[in-house]
Amino acid sequence: MCSEIFDHTSGIQFLDAWLSAKDKQQKDTVFPALSSWRRAIAGDLTSALDFNRLVPLTGTEVVTEKTKPGVVFTPAREKQERDTPALVPNIDNYNADPDISKPTASKQDRARCEILPLGYDFFVAAYVQTGQVDYPITNRGKLAASFYVIPYDRVGAFPGDGPWFFSVEGSKGTPVTIAAAAGAYAQWGSANTTNKNYWHAVHGPNGYLFEFKGAPGLNPTELLLPDITDAVSVDEAKTIRFTLKWPPTANGSLKVTDAYTGNPQIIANGTTSVDVTTADGWYDVSFVDAVNVSRYLRRYAGHLENGKISKSDPAIGLQYDEKERVYKALTV
Repeated sequence: MCSEIFDHTSGIQFLDAWLSAKDKQQKDTVFPALSSWRRAIAGDLTSALDFNRLVPLTGTEVVTEKTKPGVVFTPAREKQERDTPALVPNIDNYNADPDISKPTASKQDRARCEILPLGYDFFVAAYVQTGQVDYPITNRGKLAASFYVIPYDRVGAFPGDGPWFFSVEGSKGTPVTIAAAAGAYAQWGSANTTNKNYWHAVHGPNGYLFEFKGAPGLNPTELLLPDITDAVSVDEAKTIRFTLKWPPTANGSLKVTDAYTGNPQIIANGTTSVDVTTADGWYDVSFVDAVNVSRYLRRYAGHLENGKISKSDPAIGLQYDEKERVYKALTV
């Protein structure tokens, strides 16, 4: 499996890469339908190919479905397909499902597969400022990345005046950061004069999620808790290390929970880093106030890359418990 972002222009980019590699055309030829943004954000499909391993096949039965013979696309069949209205599913097939009453997620195949390595490496922080929360997005990876932010606390119809979209170009040796100047901030003072809450979710490629939440106007103790300034891979992605920066008037402690294991740990005031073991590079870690009842939350989830083949997310088909911050069997 390959989780790089692809779109309808990826096929054009693949042909461009292939023909260029064979010296059949000039590299990075300009195509009218291929913008510089799409070339940066969407891959050219070469990351989905693994040229380093040979997987032997014992026979054609491995890749052939004998019960479904091939279809010859004759002119008559083409006319039939063109005359058939689009999106007309056979409802009888749906009703024949013996588990029709169960949630779709409960029928998710939980078998894990190998995933190919990618060039993603980014981080989103959150800093509480006067009247706003900055969430700078830093890209350290060679691949460009796009993000969308859902503001759960904003006024108006869901999701308020969002979602908001950001793109960060790939790094060429120096990390690239977009911050408040690019609109990467969440106003909570003037925008929410009653409760002064903030609650945002930043979604990125390769399963990345950063959720940050709080109400410093109502609970000043939240301002005594730390900002999480970075999260990096340790031991070839076996561990993720979070860096904490406590304010000068720091107080209290944090409860840190690994959603995969359910193991919590209490982090005392002044602790500068926290290590959490990953599940084949996958992590889902939440930080909450361990002392006071508050809205403070910093949740990080995603996959660390190490340039090697890994395995798919073990939490697929499970349910995330937002109260305990752990994965559980899906309630049916």
